[in-house]
Amino acid sequence: MAPHPTREPQRTRAPLTWQQVAAAVYGGGRLVFLSLLASSYRFTRRLVRASRPVAHPWAADVHESTWIAVPVTVGLIHPKILLPSGWREWPKERLEAALAHERTHVERADWAIALW
Repeated sequence: MAPHPTREPQRTRAPLTWQQVAAAVYGGGRLVFLSLLASSYRFTRRLVRASRPVAHPWAADVHESTWIAVPVTVGLIHPKILLPSGWREWPKERLEAALAHERTHVERADWAIALW
C-alpha cells in the first residue's frame, strides 16, 4: 500500500488590526502629499525657467512670465517675484502695490506656511 500524502496545515491570516489600517492610511496619505509636493516643485522650476528677468533698477528679484495671470512669489533660498506679461500696462500704483505685497511674502517666509 502506498503511503498517504501528508497535508500541510492550512495557514489562516490574522485579521488586520485598526492600528495596521491606520498606519496604512497614514502612510498612503504621506505618499500622496509627497508626490503632490514633488509635482508642484517640478512645475515651479519650469515656471521660473520659462520666465524672463525684468530689466529695471528696482527689479533685482523680479521676473515676468506668460504662464501666469497674477503676481506670485516663488523660491526658498533665492526667492523671485513673477509678474504676468501685461504688467507694463498697469498703473504705477498697482505695480508698486503688487511688488510691496509680494515682497512682504518674501520677508515673512510665507513659503514655509504654504507647506502646511
